[in-house]
Amino acid sequence: MRVIKKRELKQILASHKRWLETRFSNEPQGGRANLSGLDLSKRNFSELNLDCADLSNSDLSDSNLSHMNLNGANLSNANFDSANLSKANLNEANLSHTNFNRANLSDIILNKADLSGTNFNEANLTRADLRNTNRDNANFSRADLTWAKC
Repeated sequence: MRVIKKRELKQILASHKRWLETRFSNEPQGGRANLSGLDLSKRNFSELNLDCADLSNSDLSDSNLSHMNLNGANLSNANFDSANLSKANLNEANLSHTNFNRANLSDIILNKADLSGTNFNEANLTRADLRNTNRDNANFSRADLTWAKC
């Protein structure tokens, strides 16, 4: 797994921001963020907009992703062990076979997300929105689902 330098990450995030701002125009600029297969652990991504980004097979363990927009993102096979995703938007995201072991997912929006084969062992899913999700073979053992919308 490749560790990305801060300068390169900053360039990718700036390009993705331009893409988000222009993607529906006749001349889109920038590019959709491809952060797949990267070591992004122990980083602060709080409040970033990575709508439709590719973070598949990445390590985001112990990272802060609270209040983040990951709507429609590809997070399949990613590792979020002990990460903070409280109040994040993962609406319609691909989370198949993702690891959320001991992660804080309180108040997260997972509506219409693919959660098949995902590990939520000991995760905090308090007040999470799990409506219309594919939860086939997902592991919710010892997860806190207090007031979750299923």
